[in-house]
Amino acid sequence: MKKSVLFTATLILTIAVSTQAVFDPDTDPNLSFNLNFENNIDYSTIDAKSNLVGNAEDYNSLSFDMWRNINSIRGIYADFNQFNDLGIGAGESNDCSISIAPNGPVFEFGDGWPGNEHTTFTFWFNMPSTSAGTFIRHTYLYDEAIYWEIRAYNGKLGFSHYYENSLRFETADTLTALGVTNNTWHHAVIVVDRTNCWQTASPTTAQSCKIYIDGAEVPIVMSYLKANNINIDTYMYYESPLVAGSGERNFDGQMDEIRIYNRILSPMEVSLLYQNNPSVPHTMALQPVPRLSGVSIMTDVNWVPATGATAQTLYFGTDSNPLNLPSVKTGNGLLTKAANAELGGPLNFL
Repeated sequence: MKKSVLFTATLILTIAVSTQAVFDPDTDPNLSFNLNFENNIDYSTIDAKSNLVGNAEDYNSLSFDMWRNINSIRGIYADFNQFNDLGIGAGESNDCSISIAPNGPVFEFGDGWPGNEHTTFTFWFNMPSTSAGTFIRHTYLYDEAIYWEIRAYNGKLGFSHYYENSLRFETADTLTALGVTNNTWHHAVIVVDRTNCWQTASPTTAQSCKIYIDGAEVPIVMSYLKANNINIDTYMYYESPLVAGSGERNFDGQMDEIRIYNRILSPMEVSLLYQNNPSVPHTMALQPVPRLSGVSIMTDVNWVPATGATAQTLYFGTDSNPLNLPSVKTGNGLLTKAANAELGGPLNFL
């Protein structure tokens, strides 16, 4: 990951309340897979968590240029839309993919119904068109009709498990309507958890399966839901790989930081994960704020500056856009404290 030239930190802290542990996306004990493309050897890449090896594959010509950092805000990333990939293979011109070594404990959901899956998938993506493309796919090696994948289809992002249509949900709106623009980096989070789900065509955010775009939850529709075991490999050898960039719709674009957490990330943690990008100025929320009114400032606010920070601004407020928040204190990257007298008050957290 590149270090930032400028960093704007928004610190949202409880006042006169005991502190809570801050979510660290890279050291969370339930992070099982992190394909960040920072450790590449020729046509192979190694995930930063489990050391699983992914091999680049192409039906035509393959170039080391697949590992790129041109105009990047995420460090090195994988480019599935190679300039040298001009031949036709598997029905499409840009058909390179990455196959990651099989690993059941990492790629399988766990047996049982309901709600034993508790899995969160996250990744960054940059597409020339948001209409279609498979981001991640896990297919049973001996029966290609048994698989799950995360894909864009008809302009919507969704998760589909095709074993007897066990589970299928997608964004109620198109990615374009949700603010996703072509040729721009965006962040996606898919939470698979059948604890409290029901089949419905009505947009909802009340179900336990969830989709987040750029840190914010978006309404979904649940097309199919059955009480099936949604593992792909069901025996001890686990021979089916995970594939990035290929599936029912091949993916033309870039991806980075494909992560799997073996638990449900909370909305606050999803927001922090989206904000976990030191390469550009952005808002960073460190603590949830209690819903209280008339809170008196009883203590100083202390923090550790983000790595690489050269400028910081401290805000209090509920608007996610720092331009709309009242600035309390600004300073350089060495700023570590705001005294209670500087903060004023009382503050209202609504």
